[in-house]
Amino acid sequence: MLNWEVIDYPSWGNWSFNPVSGINITYIGSPIRVNITVVIPDERNKVFDGYVTVVNTDDRNDICSIPVVVSTSSRLFDRISFINKWFILSGINIEYNRNL
Repeated sequence: MLNWEVIDYPSWGNWSFNPVSGINITYIGSPIRVNITVVIPDERNKVFDGYVTVVNTDDRNDICSIPVVVSTSSRLFDRISFINKWFILSGINIEYNRNL
């Protein structure tokens, strides 16, 4: 059984996770989907990066850090689309909201 929670994420943007934690997860059964929503800061031509960190709450030394990179260059949506496809392949769903 795995008990987990998101313990850290980048300080830039407005982040939300659903669910933010889980209990009694087993390797048998359906995968768990975590929906992540981030509102990107309104700054053009900037790269925002960091990590989302998930921990096994029964063993705080058992962590997973997921890299996050968003660029607000003129090709913003091409890059976010690529990142979103990578996360979907990893079992993570991301939504984004950016006013241009």
